[in-house]
Amino acid sequence: MHAQLLDIPSSERPSSMLTTAIKRIQLARPSNTQKTRYKQWWAYTHHVTNIHGKPATVFKRMHAALQMVFGDVKAESLVSAIFQSLQKARLQRPFHRQHLDNSRSVDWVKDEVVYMLYPERFGVPENKSWGDFDAICDHLPYLKELGVTTLYILPFVSSPLGDAGFDVSDYTDVREDLGGMAAFRRFRNRAIELGFKLKADLILNHISDQHKWFQAALEGDKDKLSYFVYRLQEPVYQRYKDEQRGIVCDYFEPDGQVSSRRLMFPDSVTCHYRNVMIKGTDYYFYHTFYPFQMDLNWENPNVLMDVLDVVAFWANEGIDVFRLDAIPYLIKDFGTDGENRPKTHAIVEIMSCFTQLLSPSSILQAEACQWPKDIIPYFGDKAAPDKRSSEVQVCYHFPIMPAIWRCLLEANTGVFWDALAETPAIPETSAWAVFLRVHDELTLEMTDLDSRSAIYNALVSKGQPFRNGLGVSGRLASFLDEDPRRIIMAYALLLSLPGLPIIYYGDELGEYNNDLFAKEASSQRMLMLEDGGQNASLTNTYDSRDINRAPLSAKYLKRILRKRQSLRGVLFQQMQAIIQARLESPALRRGTLTPIENLTTDGVLAYERYHAETDERVWVIINLNADVRYLWMNRVLPEGQMLVDVVSDEEIEGSQLRMSPYEFRWFRVLPTES
Repeated sequence: MHAQLLDIPSSERPSSMLTTAIKRIQLARPSNTQKTRYKQWWAYTHHVTNIHGKPATVFKRMHAALQMVFGDVKAESLVSAIFQSLQKARLQRPFHRQHLDNSRSVDWVKDEVVYMLYPERFGVPENKSWGDFDAICDHLPYLKELGVTTLYILPFVSSPLGDAGFDVSDYTDVREDLGGMAAFRRFRNRAIELGFKLKADLILNHISDQHKWFQAALEGDKDKLSYFVYRLQEPVYQRYKDEQRGIVCDYFEPDGQVSSRRLMFPDSVTCHYRNVMIKGTDYYFYHTFYPFQMDLNWENPNVLMDVLDVVAFWANEGIDVFRLDAIPYLIKDFGTDGENRPKTHAIVEIMSCFTQLLSPSSILQAEACQWPKDIIPYFGDKAAPDKRSSEVQVCYHFPIMPAIWRCLLEANTGVFWDALAETPAIPETSAWAVFLRVHDELTLEMTDLDSRSAIYNALVSKGQPFRNGLGVSGRLASFLDEDPRRIIMAYALLLSLPGLPIIYYGDELGEYNNDLFAKEASSQRMLMLEDGGQNASLTNTYDSRDINRAPLSAKYLKRILRKRQSLRGVLFQQMQAIIQARLESPALRRGTLTPIENLTTDGVLAYERYHAETDERVWVIINLNADVRYLWMNRVLPEGQMLVDVVSDEEIEGSQLRMSPYEFRWFRVLPTES
């Protein structure tokens, strides 16, 4: 797999700085070994012409991050090993990916619309209960017609499926039930032919207990034991409910410190530790999530090197966006909450530098369900307009999501504007990922208690509770009473916001909750975990999130495209129209957002998106109310300007605009003479 961590004499070590290497070449008489190594550094960095930053600067950042996590001595050996891994991976890099590396802009992600799906649950063939990559291939024309541009394929690597694929048993092997690597490559090739980009998960915090690393640890392999976070003494802790954080476990450490940790699945586990006896000794392994998901020890350099090989493998296989799952939890220092630690940021920066040097056409996205002040550092240092941010390039905007939902449920525009006002600035080349629903619950962690209570009480009867009131499981259509007007209004709001919009599979059709599937999934999960001996410490296998994870059949998708006049066929076409309108509008994709003064009335959102380079202005007006609203446009429209509907291309006449219940309008502001 990866290059060995070399103990190279200081006289033969490569410089950690490219600039230092060049100076030594110019000012000293290096040995033949040094000459060869310097030439290799220069040849590599000279070959990668578009890494959106000076190669020397990227190497310097990576070296500093390595020093922070592993210390000076190990950092030197790691720099050498990582360089060898980069060389090897670059030699294996396909030509078309090298072309993208040298041609793709640093902020290309701002022009995308993401569609996320489970590979086994999208376009399931008739007489089958499970889909695969070949089935997805059959429905790529459906997605192309919808208009989305990036396909986010939820976990597809080898897994016992205890947690919908987020329990990885082999990082570089595609599940056989999906057709294996051959089927993935057929899908990838066809997706690229149709112009799609691909997004996939890097699940770095934990692995399945069926992974070969943990299996070796169970056999007493000391090297592999060091891959995991564990203790030898039984943890002493207190479990309680915190009003803001949810269920918490305070661990009383031997040195007197207290490690206060949020419990992610309090309905299924009692604490963060799983007891396993190995060779007659009790080990207590740490798990942030389920007890069959063992947390990796990121202060072990061998874990880093193995994972960098995984990054290189999938970057060369064509992944454009790496979603870093559960990234805040990598480092678990005693005496802390185990979230957003400085070394965690250093590890993310190492990942970013490695990706930037190998695959500058690929970007990183952080899945960090945190408050804005804790999310912002994941973008890293502020970058120049033509340079990529030093950690990730995209973060989920978790706080804006509940604000959108209060708009949808209560016609409450105040919380929306408050959330926007509290959104910190991010590097110019980066983006927020915005969403209404994803594969998880509608999380209410990162919102104030008033909003949490209001949203939970409004939705729990239309879905199912998750994490003791910190979230609600369910699909968008069920939450909006399966009203197509409200569904399209919700997505019109989302697609008019700055950032990277994400559409969850089935939402474009008004797909609703499937309680039966959730019960079946619980039974299957129990059987799988029992067969694999994975159910230790697990108190409950029912996951309410499964109600929003049911399959979409191939027959169903084909029928939608045939019956365009059906309720769901019409919804599909409306989604198609607003996606296309966004993609064709620089203002909607990249413009600033400001409220339109003197136009907003109760329950009506009105704002302008403006793109300075093209001087395009788009007005977004959304009636969140269940009744009609009238707006006096002549009070706000400048003289000599007119409004043209972005979707229908119709000119709006008259001074008064009638907004039907749950109606949205996007207007382009143009000079009258045009």
